[in-house]
Amino acid sequence: MKIVVKSKDGPKLRIPIPTGIVFNRFTAAFAPKYLKKQGLNVTKEQAVAFVKALNQYRRKHPEWVLVEAQSSDGERVEIKL
Repeated sequence: MKIVVKSKDGPKLRIPIPTGIVFNRFTAAFAPKYLKKQGLNVTKEQAVAFVKALNQYRRKHPEWVLVEAQSSDGERVEIKL
């Protein structure tokens, strides 16, 4: 996963995060507890299935842009999986 922040005036900021650390079975086990606090009911099996599907999609489409946002003053944030 790459987080890229482009500023109009300053340099580009790149933050590489290993996707295996973020999207794995271990973190999927904790997701239901956090999501329940947010008002979403997700089982552990559903979270694991989602992470598995997300990883399969990520491997087929390596340059997939998950989030792309731009502010009115020209700053841009992009998250690629």
